[in-house]
Amino acid sequence: MIEVIQRACKTCKWRRRRRCAYKYRRRDSALRKCINAARNENLKHLEGLVGEVGAGKNSLVRSFRNEQFKYVEIRGKVSNILLEDNTMDVIVAGQCMEHWYQRGDTLEQGLTQIHRVLKPGGLLYIDVPIHSHGLKLFKDGDIDEIMKIFPEDSWEILKVEKRRIPCAPLAEVPKQVGDINPYPLVIVTRSKNEVRRDFEASE
Repeated sequence: MIEVIQRACKTCKWRRRRRCAYKYRRRDSALRKCINAARNENLKHLEGLVGEVGAGKNSLVRSFRNEQFKYVEIRGKVSNILLEDNTMDVIVAGQCMEHWYQRGDTLEQGLTQIHRVLKPGGLLYIDVPIHSHGLKLFKDGDIDEIMKIFPEDSWEILKVEKRRIPCAPLAEVPKQVGDINPYPLVIVTRSKNEVRRDFEASE
């Protein structure tokens, strides 16, 4: 059973009384501020070759300007990543996974391609909005069902974190789906080495 960490706003270093003091863009929503704060905490000390899926203009990773890593923006369909096998140390998929289906890509196709381009033991960082928008799986917010998209023989889950749970003393994000307030979910996982060898042998 995977332990899901709940990160309350009152424990966040960016909380200032009844507001979030995290600033990246001036008009960021409460959800976006929380997402960017999570990326800052988890990705500030990246090393190696770092690829980002679905970044567009909102790449916080690109803004880190860390000399320890080389940044590669991965463009196009996630089901057809134009990179060599075993090349990336880290892949970041921020606020995009819930939209892959809109470009005709399944979660399985995207994760298979990401697994292919990651080095053995390479890290995958994901954040998605829960009870907000996009694919029904994420709108429904069943964490156990979400974790099933990461097969145990391919991925080692390192961290699953619900943020803004509870959000007090900060304000709730307005309800968007049903009767539940949305929150960001962070998943950090690592590709398994032995599966990488099997994958290569089967090609």
